[in-house]
Amino acid sequence: MGCARRSYPHVLGFDKLLLLDGGPAFMLRAHLWHPGDASSRSREDIHNHRCALGSRVVRGTLGMALYEPCPDGGIPTFHFREAPGPARSDWCFTPVGPARLRLVHTARYGTGSSYLLPPRTLHQAWNEEPGGTVTLYLEPGHDPATPTDVYAVSPERAAVTGKPPFTVGEYLARLAGLERLLRPCPGAPPGEPKRRA
Repeated sequence: MGCARRSYPHVLGFDKLLLLDGGPAFMLRAHLWHPGDASSRSREDIHNHRCALGSRVVRGTLGMALYEPCPDGGIPTFHFREAPGPARSDWCFTPVGPARLRLVHTARYGTGSSYLLPPRTLHQAWNEEPGGTVTLYLEPGHDPATPTDVYAVSPERAAVTGKPPFTVGEYLARLAGLERLLRPCPGAPPGEPKRRA
């Protein structure tokens, strides 16, 4: 199944599930932060994307922070340039050097919220919902060879990080888990996701 081959556990802490492959024009994905992930408040590295993106929170709450480079002050980080590896099965990270970033905006997006990010916007997202968060992510067509920027707290990072695809069985199991998260609670208003303790 083509969708399974292009779905994988993302290094930034969520499952990336391809739902609809629109060829070179677009891809529609679900990003799934599992129940319990919010307890650690783990956050992804600050990064940008090759293209503009649109996302909608369909379950839970997503935290978001936006950043910009600054010559002094701000947050000390280490800058890497990321590009796809062979056969697009890896991320390849090239060290650029120390950098500093300034926090310019924070937000929380609850169920039903949407946001758009222009290309190259430096951002960081994390799960705010102990019961799990699900977003739909629309990715327009872009040149996959265009590098992106990643800012990490440590200069130590593997030069190549794999993104092993899900098997068909794993993919279907995650779709079933996604369906359970989105199932309405009995007696809840239409569109209200089920809340789990």
